Parts: sequence; C-alpha cells; structure tokens
Amino acid sequence: MPPPLWSLVFCGAYLIDGGGGERGVGMSNYRVLCMFGELACVFSPGNDGGWRFVDTGLKYGDGEDVEFPEDTQFVGRAAGKIYWWAPGGLVQVFDEATDTFFLMEFPKHMRWEYHKSNLRVIGGVDGGGIRVVRMTGEDLEIYGESGGGEWAVERSVRLADATRGLPGRQEVFFTAEAPAARIVTAGGDGFVTLAPAEDETWLFSVDLETMEAERDHERNKHVGEAHPCSAPPLAAVFRACGVGDATRTEKSGSRL
Repeated sequence: MPPPLWSLVFCGAYLIDGGGGERGVGMSNYRVLCMFGELACVFSPGNDGGWRFVDTGLKYGDGEDVEFPEDTQFVGRAAGKIYWWAPGGLVQVFDEATDTFFLMEFPKHMRWEYHKSNLRVIGGVDGGGIRVVRMTGEDLEIYGESGGGEWAVERSVRLADATRGLPGRQEVFFTAEAPAARIVTAGGDGFVTLAPAEDETWLFSVDLETMEAERDHERNKHVGEAHPCSAPPLAAVFRACGVGDATRTEKSGSRL
C-alpha cells in the first residue's frame, strides 16, 4: 500500500476486471479497487510483478468527488457493478467498465433502513439486470424491475413456514421480535443464506426460484460471507491449485 494511504481508514478491497485477457490467465487480468473513507483508488500489476497505484480520487459520473462514509456496507455484486448501502435510502454503485461511481435511488416503497443484514443486490433472471433481496420482519422478499424504473415483489416467503421440519430448527428462531433472520450472503448460485436472529450459527438457504429452504448444502456450514470475483479467469487458476472456487470472504470489512 502506498505510504500516503497508511493513515486512512480502510473500508474494503474488491477484485475488478483488469482487461488483461490477451496476456493469458493470471493476476494481470485483475485490478484491486480499494476504499479508504471518502477516497477510492485502484491498484494494478506492474511490469516487475508488483503492484502500482494507478488512480485516486475516483469520481461519480457527474464529476463530483466520491463520498464513501466509514459505515457504508457492501450489499452485492452483479452485472459488472458493485453495490453498497448509502445513507438516505440510496445505494452507491461502482461500474467496473467505466471506473465511475453513481448513486442509485429506489422508489419510495423500497426505502427502508438498509444494511447488509436485510438488503442484497443480486443478478437478474438469465443474467440480465439486477434483483433485490429483502429481509423484512418474518418474510423474505425478492424485488424485480419491470422496466421504466418500476419495482415490484416477484416472490416472497414466510421463513417460519419455509423452515418447518428442517433439522435443528426451533420455534423460538422465528417467534422473536423482528427481524426474524439476517441475510448472511447472497450470490450468483440462485440461493440466499440466512441465520435466525436467535441463533446466528444455524444457517439455512432459500432457493430464490422455488422459495424452498434447506440445510444440507455445503454453503450452510460456513458462517462467513463469500461472493464471486468480477470475472471467471481467476476461478480456473484457483481450481488448478486445488483451492475450489473463486470466492472472496468478508468479515467486518472486506478482505481479498
């Protein structure tokens, strides 16, 4: 990390597309977006195999300086963009294709108190657009955009009903004060992983197409968050090394 950044509060790091596909598979395919309070910057591989600071003070699309409060929380990655909750019912978005930020405003009926436990942005059906997963009270809801900026609930399920019969389930998990559960992670595999407010180690998943809950999958055995990197080449490198899939784990901030 360059010395000028040592004194700044580190808010997160994210692998983004580096446009290096013609050089073969490797870290040259990637850059690292780093967030430091109200400063955003990008690192990319140097010719000597190290990393160099290549951009600082990234702007919004209208040229204004990026404002990135310390309490801003990552809430998803989809369709070539990274999303964070922002104060005032807004979502802050980074576009990997243009290296610019912009603010996304949902309609009034979707403006609740956002945080990463009750809001996630995921990919749309067949990879087009985005959807929003919301945890509200006892219900899990999926919002989709129908066009023209109109958003509506596509599916919803009451978690107390969906989880009935799962091994280890206790009635108290879903009878406590709202919210009944928090979102642990949601990604490109078509599932959202949750944990009851009463027992955050009892993880379960909900299929976003059928809205059915299950406990058996490997994803339910890990409390930490994981979500995909921006492009597929790195996955091939990790699999070749026997690591598994290209995921990034994040706890109380962001780590590569």
